[in-house]
Formats: sequence, structure tokens, C-alpha cells
Amino acid sequence: FDRSVAIDPDFALAQAELAQACVWRFFLFTPDEKQWEEKAFVAVQKALSLDKDLAEAHLARGRLLWTPSNHFPHDEAIQVYQRALELNPNLDEARNQLALVYGHVGLLDEALQELNKAVAVNPSNTLARFRIGETNLFQGNYEEALKVLQNVPKEANPSLVGHQIVWALFNLGKKDEAASTL
Repeated sequence: FDRSVAIDPDFALAQAELAQACVWRFFLFTPDEKQWEEKAFVAVQKALSLDKDLAEAHLARGRLLWTPSNHFPHDEAIQVYQRALELNPNLDEARNQLALVYGHVGLLDEALQELNKAVAVNPSNTLARFRIGETNLFQGNYEEALKVLQNVPKEANPSLVGHQIVWALFNLGKKDEAASTL
């Protein structure tokens, strides 16, 4: 993405994707390296200045907003993700991220609706598929959660998916199976 925006700084989608990459790096891997957050902010601003109706730019803005350093502004992030989806209802990752925020504020039915729409658009979105299982766990729907989680591809995130499978098994009273899975 750096090369893309170096070649064409007015390529809004490349700016938005650069912002996403920087947010993921900052959020998941290097939270102490603030330059990634700053670079994401600049790229989001550039993308939106180039195309205020680019759904991917709003998705990137939502990801940038909903971080520890911004104190997870739920309402604002929800509005930004909803704007992305107004612009492109098929942007499955915007639905996935919106569902994540909904889940964090306890709107589990709304989260499931968004996750199911995300998977309908893109069945290979394994993170959305995982979150369907996780949300079912949060709702106490352990049989459904187990069924969903067991169908998430093993390579998606084996320890995270496995942890939730164990939780479902344990809550279904299948403690021996949970222990052996763990």
C-alpha cells in the first residue's frame, strides 16, 4: 500500500487500505508504536478527502476510532460503520466490525444480524463466522455455538476457536470432551 500511494497519492482506495493495515498493526501487534496510528489517521483523512463516499474509507475510519487510545467510542464507531454500509451494503468487513462493537455494548441480537449478513455476502469471512459462534456463546446458545465453531476452518485461529469450543463443551456438560480438547 505504501508503494501504491507513493505511485498515486490520489488513489483513495489504496489510502483507505493503507490506513486499515496501519490500524491492524497498531491495534494487534505494536500498540506502543504510535507512528502506526498517526499514519493510519493521515491515510484515512486523505482517502476521505479524495472520496467522501468511499465505503472502505469509512470502514478504515471506524477501525481507527474504535481503539484503546480513542477509548472505544461505541456510538461514533457504530455511526461510521453504518455510513460505510449505506455506501456499500456488501462490505462484509464493515458488518463484521459493526457486529464487534454491538457485541461489546450488549446488542447481541443486532450483532448476530450483522454477522449473518457478512457471511451471506462473503462465506469465507472466517472472523465473522467465528464471531457468530462466539455471540451464540454469549447468549447461552451453546449447541448452536458449538455447531458454528466446529465449522470454522481450523487454520482461521486454532487457539481462539479452540478456546471457544472448549467453553461451549464445558457449558453443555461435556467436561471430559472439553478437557481433552483443551
